[in-house]
Amino acid sequence: MTNIQSSPQLQWVHSRSFHAPLSRFAFCALALAAAVGSVGCATMQAVADVRDTQDRAEQRWAHLISARHQQAWAMHSPGWKELHSFDSWRKDVGSAITWKAAEAVGAECDNGNPKRCIVRIKVTYQLVSDKISASPVSREVEELWLNLEDQWWYLPKS
Repeated sequence: MTNIQSSPQLQWVHSRSFHAPLSRFAFCALALAAAVGSVGCATMQAVADVRDTQDRAEQRWAHLISARHQQAWAMHSPGWKELHSFDSWRKDVGSAITWKAAEAVGAECDNGNPKRCIVRIKVTYQLVSDKISASPVSREVEELWLNLEDQWWYLPKS
C-alpha cells in the first residue's frame, strides 16, 4: 500500500492547488498594504504641511505684533525679497494700525511643485489715531505659503 501523502504526484498537485491561491492572496494583500501605506504617508505629509505652515504664519504674525519687522520680512520668499527691499516693505506696512493678535484657523495645501498652502489667519488690529478711540477689529485673511528646498516661505499677493 502506498502512502498517499508521500506520493510525488499528489504532493505536486497538493502544493500547486493549495499554495497558488495563497501566493496570489499574499501578493494582493501586499499590493493593497503598499497602496494604503502610500496614501497614509501622503496623508501624514499633508497634515504635517498644514501644521508647519500654520506655525510659520503664526510666527510671522508674532513678529509683526511685537514690532520685530526685520524678522517678519525675513520670512518672505527669497524671490520676493529680491524685488522688495526691507525699507520699501516697512514703509508699506506703515504705522496706522497696531496688530493685537493673530491665530491660524485653517489651511489647505497642495503637493505641487513647489508645494503650496493657503493659510487662513484671524487677525485682530486697532486703528492708531489721536483723534478717535477705535475698538479692536478682527477679520480673517488668507496667505500663500510656498515650500522651497524644505522651507516654508510667505508670498504676498502684491
